[in-house]
Amino acid sequence: MRNKGDIMHEEHQIEQFPANANPPENADNAEAEPLSPFHNYLATIIIICVQVLGLPLGYLLTWLANTIMPSGYSGSVLRIGLGTAATTIGILFMMRRKAINLRYLFGTWIDFTTHWKHLLMIIPLWIIAIGYTGLTFGILAQFAPQFVQDIMRNFSVTDHPYGWVGDVYITMAICLIAPVGEEIMFRGTILYRFASYKHPYQAVVSLSILFACFHPQNFFGSLAFAYVAATSYIYSRSLWIPICIHAMNNSLASLGTLAERLNPFQSPMFTNEKPTVEEIQSITLQDIGILLVLLIAGGLVVWRYIKAHPITADTKLPYFAALEKAQSPSQSSIATA
Repeated sequence: MRNKGDIMHEEHQIEQFPANANPPENADNAEAEPLSPFHNYLATIIIICVQVLGLPLGYLLTWLANTIMPSGYSGSVLRIGLGTAATTIGILFMMRRKAINLRYLFGTWIDFTTHWKHLLMIIPLWIIAIGYTGLTFGILAQFAPQFVQDIMRNFSVTDHPYGWVGDVYITMAICLIAPVGEEIMFRGTILYRFASYKHPYQAVVSLSILFACFHPQNFFGSLAFAYVAATSYIYSRSLWIPICIHAMNNSLASLGTLAERLNPFQSPMFTNEKPTVEEIQSITLQDIGILLVLLIAGGLVVWRYIKAHPITADTKLPYFAALEKAQSPSQSSIATA
């Protein structure tokens, strides 16, 4: 005969099943509580709207800055930094309102003895980015040279007249604000929103496509990066892993562009001379072959990583795995002992 405590414990288990798990057969779906605190459209709407509205807002602030200060800076990093920071603050405020436990969301700190395989994925991801970007720009330069020139100008980060203050802001925006903010946005929020009504694999794929759409200048590389970042987060159960991978990726990307300003000896190795459109148009078959080899080699490593870390219907997202562990009877008995 069951006592009252056992019955209450079973009712509590029914109410707290994970968001990506099927509810018990005898659960009353009509009266059930929301599956998870992420099960709403508000988070996704806020992120997309702030990102979209952040573009004209960034242009306006850039125009004001160029009106007051010397002109000539495209302001792409200014727009990215301000938009990402504003979105991240809004998300954290919303999570606090919904009583989301950030400790469960972020997970444990990085353990290099167990997480090194995830962190090393930055190498094949960068190889893919180099191969894909080189091929894409080489082909586009043949048919749309003005488009390539506009991209190179708009995504320049060193062409600003703000001195060391601008350099500090650029470094913070690219290497700190963007990695932390975008991982909270995509892996820490939208992934859970998608997984609340999709198969976990479908959620990761949909999230990766969305992430790549926000980074069209390197779509395929961003697609691979987003999938690896989500996989590393799920398997390591630590949001700090994709944040670290993202920070390393952006640091490598900005290292060359900032090398000219941080080169006191003016070494020719770090003159940061950007290729012209004419130089890109002169790509040879040998160059195309090398870029294809890089793209295929990096893609094979990423494919092996994905195959070694499959995402199935039974895959639990880190937040709900931590929540289930905290609510398990063994943990409760330890806490009350």
